[in-house]
Amino acid sequence: MTMHLGFRERSALAGLVLAVGGLSAGFLSTVHWAGSSSASERAAPVRPRAGTEFLVVALLSSDCGASKYPGLKDAVARIHQVLRTDAKRDGKSFVSVGVALDHEPWQGIEFLKNFGAFDEVLAGGSWLNTGAIAYLVRDLPGRRAVPQLVFIERDVELENGTISTVNDRLAGRKTGADAIIRFADALALSHQANGAPTDADGPTVR
Repeated sequence: MTMHLGFRERSALAGLVLAVGGLSAGFLSTVHWAGSSSASERAAPVRPRAGTEFLVVALLSSDCGASKYPGLKDAVARIHQVLRTDAKRDGKSFVSVGVALDHEPWQGIEFLKNFGAFDEVLAGGSWLNTGAIAYLVRDLPGRRAVPQLVFIERDVELENGTISTVNDRLAGRKTGADAIIRFADALALSHQANGAPTDADGPTVR
């Protein structure tokens, strides 16, 4: 079962946005709430870098049965692992983004923990979630359904050390648990057969 854009909670206008750093750390262990730790314990600000990022945006919901499909969690993790290797090979930064279209932010965050660590997280707000608007409705419109993976190439330019231009290019989508799992299997087979990463811009992603 996929969740379609057939309802909107007008009262849920804001999603909780958390930036989670460090893919190897625990999902929430790297989040520092204001005043929760000493200055020496807080991570130093990360300066923006020019170049190309490859983003994998996972749109999910604990209210959607398909987002709980057996094998989906493992498939998402395997896709992250392979495409992270591809990005490193190509001199790109890899960014994993978790988007939970739950009504309550805390429910979405708890659900996303099942899929491992993400670099960025957006949770809450149902279909008015900022990530849903950006990756399904307005900026990069696509089928209004979850689970869904959206693959994006992002070019970042700097001027005087600050971000001057950001351009996103849609590299592909995989919608539905079955399609995501098949894609993970295909990536693994391609790497085994060729001994080299699959081109993320090619038809495999699309």
